[in-house]
Amino acid sequence: MNKLNKEFNIIHLVVDSFEGYLSKIPKNFSGKNLFFEGKIDHIQNISIRLDFIEFINHYLRKMDVKIEHLKKLWTMLIKDSVTPVEKNTFLDFLVRKKDPKNPQRKNVTYILNEGLMKELFDEIFFNSNLMNDYNIDL
Repeated sequence: MNKLNKEFNIIHLVVDSFEGYLSKIPKNFSGKNLFFEGKIDHIQNISIRLDFIEFINHYLRKMDVKIEHLKKLWTMLIKDSVTPVEKNTFLDFLVRKKDPKNPQRKNVTYILNEGLMKELFDEIFFNSNLMNDYNIDL
């Protein structure tokens, strides 16, 4: 896994694939009608990509998600979101905890380590450009 990631930077590729996918979504998409790419609907598409980032990050020897990835995802999935689905799914991803039932994981921790969570606050939550017009639909 590390060899492949070193050669291809897998997380970077997944983040870039988000951009390609989201560019295909019609701007008038309300979320009420289904948008499919292949056999996967919009909600699944967003969730699977985020789950894959978590999976890759877990199996690398060192955490490879960087603040640049989070900023890009934030812009695409929060700031420029088409529906509340992107916002809520990404925010759930940010605060998700690792599965305590998995015996390989000794402690229940957040997917993002403490340093990256601090950067998230410093560089995204306290950044007026990224937080401009931020509105979460609950």
